[in-house]
Amino acid sequence: MTTTNSDTSATFIDAFAGGSPLRVCAHAVSHTHLLRNLVARDLQLKYRGSLLGVVWSLLNPLSLLAVYTLAFKYIVGNTNPRFVLLLFVGLSAWSYFAAVVSASTSCIVDNTGLLRVMNVPRAILPLAVTIFHLVQHLLLLVIVLTAGFTVAGHQLLLSLWCLPALVLLLSVFAWGWALALSALCVSYRDVRHLVEVSLPMLFWASPIVYDIARVPDAIRTLIVWSPATPFVLGYQALLVHGQVPSGGAWLAMTAYALLAAYGGLMLFARLDRSMVEVL
Repeated sequence: MTTTNSDTSATFIDAFAGGSPLRVCAHAVSHTHLLRNLVARDLQLKYRGSLLGVVWSLLNPLSLLAVYTLAFKYIVGNTNPRFVLLLFVGLSAWSYFAAVVSASTSCIVDNTGLLRVMNVPRAILPLAVTIFHLVQHLLLLVIVLTAGFTVAGHQLLLSLWCLPALVLLLSVFAWGWALALSALCVSYRDVRHLVEVSLPMLFWASPIVYDIARVPDAIRTLIVWSPATPFVLGYQALLVHGQVPSGGAWLAMTAYALLAAYGGLMLFARLDRSMVEVL
């Protein structure tokens, strides 16, 4: 019996299709060498042809911090010495999440060629997107920590031990969304446009450019329950005020992160096999 190239290709592509959420997760994390290469490839593409290379990842947030300070302190006239830092820290947490979500909508579709020639689990692509932007986020935190020390001082040193947990929870939260959106976008390309519309709404539903204490009671509950809110407030509490986030904030961040990861894995596992037909 002769096996055609198309039959062989279909079997090759389908090797990691379907299965339970745990199997999908295991497949993704088991290919560490490929995962490392995917992240390295994206980093090289980002800085290819650039003289300063990764230094741009530090210059960009520095320029933003300078612009925010000029705009809000000398033009708007905001006298709160911590407002610019609150804004900058909130944006650092938000930009990481938003970048992962935005990039995830096309990470599988744009790598169709790779999936057709390599026997790799598709779940590795949203994970690679998350780690790539995590690297960018960690570089940004260098600037954030430097600015935070100028305001919080020794208080930040005493509570800095919980920063890795904050970053981990935010990364799991973003990864869960990346799994779900990357799988949905294979069959439903309108999801990408829906994400573009939804992200600005979610941004303004999070206390990034305003103090949550000043939000009217009529809509405060909506802001408090916004998915990004506990992460923004957790980052601000630690990196601006030098305080360990409250127990309620930890509970909310953990719940959102686990729900996002579980939901993303469940949805990805359910749609994984159908991706073979679409791709």
